[in-house]
Amino acid sequence: MVGKFPVIIQLKTPLNVKGRGGETLHGFLLSLIADVDSDYASYLHNLRSVKPFSISPIFPLTPDFKIQTGKIYLNTKSEFRFIINSLNLRTMEVLIKAFVNAEKKKKLKIGEAVGIIKKICLKENEGAIFLKYEDILKMSEVRREVEFKVLTPLSFRKNGNQVIFPEPSLFFKSLKNTFNAFSPIKIPGSIENKFEEIGVSKFSLHSEMWEFSNYKIIGCTGRVKFVFEKKLDEEEVKFLNALCLFANFSGVGYKRTMGMGMVEVQNVDKTS
Repeated sequence: MVGKFPVIIQLKTPLNVKGRGGETLHGFLLSLIADVDSDYASYLHNLRSVKPFSISPIFPLTPDFKIQTGKIYLNTKSEFRFIINSLNLRTMEVLIKAFVNAEKKKKLKIGEAVGIIKKICLKENEGAIFLKYEDILKMSEVRREVEFKVLTPLSFRKNGNQVIFPEPSLFFKSLKNTFNAFSPIKIPGSIENKFEEIGVSKFSLHSEMWEFSNYKIIGCTGRVKFVFEKKLDEEEVKFLNALCLFANFSGVGYKRTMGMGMVEVQNVDKTS
């Protein structure tokens, strides 16, 4: 099961962080989990394979912020929103427990700043979203064109090099590997042989660099439309559409657990 949890933070002291705050939110999340389950927090921190969550960057909700010299600056009493996505049931259970515990606290450490949780959506009627992997597969349709809005810098590693254009093979391999890491129903590995039948029919992208503690990463943001060619049969196209839906939770590519690779499926054209 996957889950999406929007969170609103109100600051008690100013917050200045590099990039868009994804790295800081990553540390904040692990500290909240450590308060309720230190073993699982250590497991997530040390995990070198696909991690069962993704994090958005900071989205300011008040106008008194600025982005300058690779940092985002928010003032005391500023509010911001971010989103945590869980990709398996165990992580979801721990996250809910961690946020219920954090809501009770009068102050929380977020990087070098102090804040409180003003709102956390943990139920569907509050704004959380939950989907079983089986339902993701059932909901997918035979759509031959799918457009994505790339909300935060998208980047990949290929043969030790950084690739910032969303090559179809890299984009969908990232999604397939993440999906199969957690779903009880696997998408056949043989579908990778058909990724060459996925084209880019339209794009409007620009490069954007984010700064982290010890390095900088460049990626692309904007829009990209993929087309699934006729050589892909209906079952394969349905698998690809399932991955497109899953992308709203998992993120894509490099550093998706620190705010990068956040994408959103846009309207699609149905063709067969």
